[in-house]
Amino acid sequence: IPKTVQSRCLQLNLKTIGKQALKEHMLNIVKKEGIKHDEESLTLIADSAKGSVRDALTLLDQSIAHGNGELNEQDVRNLLGTIDGAMIGDLVSSIMNGDPEKSFNIFYQIEELNPEYENILKSIVSFIHEVSLEQFLKNSNDENIIKIAERADKEFIQLVYEIAVNAYSKFSIHPEPKQALEICLLRMLAFNPIASIHENSSATNAKVTSEKKTLNIEQSSSKAPLRNQTIDEKTLNTKNNGILNMINSNSEWVNVFNKLQMSVFAKNYFGHLVFVKMENNKIYLEGDIENNKIPENVKAEFEKVCSEFFTKDIKVDMSHSTKKGGPLFIKEQEDIVKQNAAEKNIKNNDSIKDFMNRFDATLKDKSIKPIN
Repeated sequence: IPKTVQSRCLQLNLKTIGKQALKEHMLNIVKKEGIKHDEESLTLIADSAKGSVRDALTLLDQSIAHGNGELNEQDVRNLLGTIDGAMIGDLVSSIMNGDPEKSFNIFYQIEELNPEYENILKSIVSFIHEVSLEQFLKNSNDENIIKIAERADKEFIQLVYEIAVNAYSKFSIHPEPKQALEICLLRMLAFNPIASIHENSSATNAKVTSEKKTLNIEQSSSKAPLRNQTIDEKTLNTKNNGILNMINSNSEWVNVFNKLQMSVFAKNYFGHLVFVKMENNKIYLEGDIENNKIPENVKAEFEKVCSEFFTKDIKVDMSHSTKKGGPLFIKEQEDIVKQNAAEKNIKNNDSIKDFMNRFDATLKDKSIKPIN
C-alpha cells in the first residue's frame, strides 16, 4: 500500500496474547457458561491458538461441540491432532540416548493415536526449544525437560533443533506426512554419535558371543580334561585386547584412551582430564570440570565404553583441578613438536633453499604440515 494511502488510514497494531492470559480468559467463559472442563484442555487450546483470542474462542467452541457440551482432554487432543506431552518427552529422550529401537516404538504408539504428523513435529521443535532454554537459563518447572537438559550435550541439542526445523520447513512439499516425520527422526539418530557407539558395541558383543560359542564347542569335543583347558582371565584379556587389566600411570591411561571407540563429545570432554588412579573397578580422573561440565549421557557412554574395553563394570570418578596432561593435551604437545620439526626440516633443506634463492621464492605461512 502506498504511503500516501497509509497516511490516510487508521492503523491498528494488534499484539498477540500470552498463553496464560488466554487460558484465564477461556476459564472465565466456561465458568460463567457452567461448562464442565479440565485445566489441561484449556492449556491445549491456548497453545494451539498462538496468541490469537479469536482462534482460541473458535477452538473452544469446536472443542465443546466435539465433547458433547464438555471439555475433555482426550477429546480436545483428538480434535487438535496433538498427543500427550510425556510421549514427546520420551521420544526426544530416546533420541538423545541414541536408541533407535525405543524411539520408533514410541513413534508407533503415537501413530496408533491417528495424530496430525505436522503437529507432532511442531511439538518436538517446541520441546527441544524448551530443553535448550533450560540448559542456559534454568527456567523450566517440567521434570522431564530438566532431566534431558542435564543429560544431553548442548551442541547436540542445537543440531537436533536445526534438523527438526529444517524438516518442518519442507513438510508441506513431502508427499507423505508420516514419512517426513520418520526421516526427521532417522536424521536425528544418524547424527547422534552415541547411536553409532551403541551399534558398534552391539556388533562387538555379537562377535564376542560367537567366539565364545566356538570356544565351547572346541572344548567339548576335545579329549583332554576340562581343567586343562582353563585360561587365566587376565591372560585372556591381554591376549584379546592387547591391554593391561589395571592402569597404573597417566601414560598407560593415554595409551588406553586412544584405543577407546567413543563419540566426539565423550572424547572432547574426557580427553582433557588427567589420570589419578584406578582401584576397585573405578577410574579416578581430574581436570577443569567446573567450567567444562560433563552431561550425564556422555558420562554414561564413556563408562560403557570403558566397561566393554576392560570386560568388567567400570565407573568414573571426577574431581576438579587445574592440572594439565590429559590425552588430548599430550596429543597437542606432540603435534606442536612434529610441526616445529617439519618446518625446520623444510627450511634447512638444501634443495629447497637453492630453489628459493633461484626464483626469489618465499614459504607460505602455515603451508607446512608434518607427515604422520
